[in-house]
Amino acid sequence: QASRRNVEMSLDYGWVYRRYYTRTPQTTALDLSKLMETLQQRKDEYGLGCEIWLDSLGYTERVFCELHGAKEHWARCPKSNVLLFDPTFGTNRHGLKLCCFVSISATGRNTILAFVLIEVENKETFEWSFRCFAKAFRTPPRVFGTDGDKEIEKAVDLLT
Repeated sequence: QASRRNVEMSLDYGWVYRRYYTRTPQTTALDLSKLMETLQQRKDEYGLGCEIWLDSLGYTERVFCELHGAKEHWARCPKSNVLLFDPTFGTNRHGLKLCCFVSISATGRNTILAFVLIEVENKETFEWSFRCFAKAFRTPPRVFGTDGDKEIEKAVDLLT
């Protein structure tokens, strides 16, 4: 499953360069080893949800991480939860985009519940992200907001 790719995704020069000329499974594993170790420790000690998806070559393609206190925040208003989701424009040095799951608290403040790091913005990746969120938080949002990304629209049915 990890090796499947959306054939319609656009491959720009930056993606090809990062993918084939600057990373190897060994250097990627070393670069993200501390993150993976920390996420596993948080999962073991606090029961916080985390998922890591590697492709067939051993590259980190997706990471999901639940934040401290997020389940408690989400449980306060199970019938009226609002969820916002939006990927960042750029990527980090590993070529991964940050996408935050953000809710609105009872006081009107934004609260980050979880985040994902993704390599490619496509329906499959967003579906995986939403499945991870649903597994961790169990209650679907009453209202879901995002930008006009068509791939997110295709995948959003998993949340409702």
